[in-house]
Amino acid sequence: EPWSDKLWADTQVAAKSHFEEVDGGVESKRKFDLDTNLMKYLDETRSLLIVTARLNGQFIGYFTWQMMPDVESAGLLIAQQGAWYVNPGHPRSAVKLFDKSVEELKSRGIKCIFPHHRTQGRGMNIGKFFERRGAKLIQHTYSLWIGE
Repeated sequence: EPWSDKLWADTQVAAKSHFEEVDGGVESKRKFDLDTNLMKYLDETRSLLIVTARLNGQFIGYFTWQMMPDVESAGLLIAQQGAWYVNPGHPRSAVKLFDKSVEELKSRGIKCIFPHHRTQGRGMNIGKFFERRGAKLIQHTYSLWIGE
């Protein structure tokens, strides 16, 4: 689903909830304020993939990816996982979103993806899900606030 004001209206409450679930309390000065202009730009440049789940027309989840050339491997197109959220009570939709997004990324020429998960929230133990699909654990990422 392309980025649009309607999509943002449908997903804004979930996006705020998602941010609190996975990032709440980690960096107190990092406040949720989605850069909707950047989302529009990424969509217009075909650098953004958004896959949504709807039930009877009502939004229940999303999965986003940022697509780009790999600077360390010339000619290779990769995708970095962005936000993945499904309203509580729809675990099968989460799996369907992942699988559909991988299918769409392949159709766009992406050869390697970098899924991730946070250390808090409902997805904190989803690494095994990625491994069952053939992913390899390659890094641990840390947050260090260095601003004022």
